[in-house]
Amino acid sequence: LCHLFKTNKLVETSAPTSTDADVTFTRASTATYVDRYGIVKTAAVDTIREEKDGFLIEQAGTNLVPYSEQFDNAAWAKTGSTAITPNVNEAPDGTVTADKIDFTITSDRLFKGVGNTTAAPFTFSMWVKSTGADRSIRLQLRNTPTSANNSINDVTVTSEWQRFSVSFESLAEILVCELVSISGNLDFFIWGAQLEQSTSATSYIPTVASAVTRLSDAALLPVLNNVATKEFSIFGIVSNTSTATTGNKFIFRMPVSSGFFALFYNANNPNQFNFRYDDNSTAVQIAAVITENIKYFAATLDVSNLKLNINGTESSISKLTDPSLLLANNLPFFGSTGAAVSSGNIKDFRIYDFALNANEIEYLLP
Repeated sequence: LCHLFKTNKLVETSAPTSTDADVTFTRASTATYVDRYGIVKTAAVDTIREEKDGFLIEQAGTNLVPYSEQFDNAAWAKTGSTAITPNVNEAPDGTVTADKIDFTITSDRLFKGVGNTTAAPFTFSMWVKSTGADRSIRLQLRNTPTSANNSINDVTVTSEWQRFSVSFESLAEILVCELVSISGNLDFFIWGAQLEQSTSATSYIPTVASAVTRLSDAALLPVLNNVATKEFSIFGIVSNTSTATTGNKFIFRMPVSSGFFALFYNANNPNQFNFRYDDNSTAVQIAAVITENIKYFAATLDVSNLKLNINGTESSISKLTDPSLLLANNLPFFGSTGAAVSSGNIKDFRIYDFALNANEIEYLLP
């Protein structure tokens, strides 16, 4: 009936024409992603981003720190004998735009203050690579003038590019992003600084003189008059990286003849996923707590009995009111505007016009 993604070779297909013309991906800005080879790439407007773990669907985000690749710029303050040599190494995106930073003594630092009037979670991230042997460096994010409110992350840097981050609950005060030397005579290659209002680092957003916003992704499934009645199955593999700390964040929401089905992440309860059937009068819900990074789900309907299998944990709802699928044109299936979006990767998603049995579900697993 519908197969949006194929494992390993991700190809967009769906009824009725079984071509990618049936699935529309929208995002009103360019956006970066990390391809299956670990290279940072930039996707054009309205182009899906394919990563190792599937198609990347994100809510909107803003990189608040300027000159994210130009650490020799005066906007980045340096203490002691800290020195920057610009554009001397190949960056994670394959261009020679990585800078070299030389620290002379312990506590030398590179930092940038950013105005902030919001009490909320923030994350500072940066790519770092050693110029030789493995060595350690500190990422710090703090408020000023209340400098005691801070968070640090001491990391081991190797000769391979790695993206490190540090997060904390900020006060409504200026935020300071810092790279700090924790011993003398150290040097590193650095690239791609990002400060965002988020509980974790999202896809990289390059900046120059001012903040830049990446707009939200959405996948539209325009399948007119494509209806499955009495029996159907919905199968998917998702990696949730929702940056929200409260509320329900929808992975997908689809209308049926009476009400809707929805799979969402409950940010109030870490790692809790919920599948809800709402017949416009009564909401029936199944919840499962998941600890694995990759989550698969399978919802199977046989007449009026719904079973949900999330990472092997099975629950059931019975006697649903006409839950026939009703897929209208331009249905925003994954992602949308607004706060109720869950960020993450969609590795596989399928709709079948029959109820999958346990062996068939197992066959679909990665």
